[in-house]
Amino acid sequence: MFGGFVPAPRIRIRIRLSPASATARARRTPAGRHPAAARSPRCPRRSVPAITGRTLGAGTDVVLIVTGRVDRLGSTRRKETVNSVVPAARAARPAWRDVPESTRASVQARLTAPVVQALGQAGGFTPGAASRLLLADGRRVFVKALPVDHPMADAYRAEARVSAQLPVEAPAPRLLFTVEREWTALVFEDVDGREPSLRPGSPDLAAVLAAVGGLARGLTPCPLSSVPAVLDDLGPLLQGWSALRAAPPENLDPWAHTHLDSLVAMESAWHPWAEGDTLLHNDLRPDNMIRRLDGRIIVVDWARPARGAAWLDVAGLVPALLMAGHEPRHAERLVIARPSLAGVPAWAVTGFAAALAGYWERGRRLPEPAGAAGLRRFQARAAVAALAWFRHRMRLS
Repeated sequence: MFGGFVPAPRIRIRIRLSPASATARARRTPAGRHPAAARSPRCPRRSVPAITGRTLGAGTDVVLIVTGRVDRLGSTRRKETVNSVVPAARAARPAWRDVPESTRASVQARLTAPVVQALGQAGGFTPGAASRLLLADGRRVFVKALPVDHPMADAYRAEARVSAQLPVEAPAPRLLFTVEREWTALVFEDVDGREPSLRPGSPDLAAVLAAVGGLARGLTPCPLSSVPAVLDDLGPLLQGWSALRAAPPENLDPWAHTHLDSLVAMESAWHPWAEGDTLLHNDLRPDNMIRRLDGRIIVVDWARPARGAAWLDVAGLVPALLMAGHEPRHAERLVIARPSLAGVPAWAVTGFAAALAGYWERGRRLPEPAGAAGLRRFQARAAVAALAWFRHRMRLS
């Protein structure tokens, strides 16, 4: 949980230069782009990197790497905003063609139309396939799948159970069906959009905060009886400082090392205020959200829901805001005034900040899980952000 940033996929385009173009020397334009590329109607001006300082000969193979969001018809759309402060996660995802034939056949049979195009979705921390499928009848769906015996298969099944029971008005993609045939596959309605930006001044901020507030209202009382209490789920995980105090690493942040006893004492302070009757997503981050073309925010990846106090989901956005470039005081101004935090003691919020920082600080030191390249790098950044949040709150107390 508490994963990372999903980057825009990259498309490699190989071009062989003709003799007529071989003598063209690439030069940088004021916009930083090759002039020939800028004139191409098929190549977005801002998507083509400059090629400088070389004369290209006839027969030269040039590979352009275009970064953008790929729609299901094979075109590219430039990603409007990227939280570049957060390092990109690069899970080694299999393509749709790598999913066993039996699984693909079962999915296609349920869809009742052939798959004519499959576009893999890059990024994230799970090594399963993630593909947007275009069907022969024009419908589009999103499929995520991984082997039935994979350690994360149970998380996929949990996500399927939760998604199937979410209220229809919840801002979440509708689960169409699941398949268990060599691989576990979840088939959702496709959501066209992009990851929202949390950068300071982003027009997406208001929509994200409104969506999170809407979750708290729409999912209280908790519509699911089978989810665990948040304290049972997160309580044992968010004890990172206690684990680190037993054997403090040499490269621990100096401030954290000096105040380790205080961090240990505070990381459980949120426990008395965790109880509640709201269905929590438990992992709200920008890469678990999609901003639709109409501006509405859709929340995805309901793999680890819990029942608890609504303020936990809201407060958990603060580290993401810091990683997007906000100062702690600005992030708190956006979040702490939300209705779900009314009446929550300041020390409980401070304790939650300590708990998140300890979780990430300990997690970043563990071995990188197979197929989740970038997870520990993200956790290192998240630990810095959460610790900065904790220190800010301690200065205010």
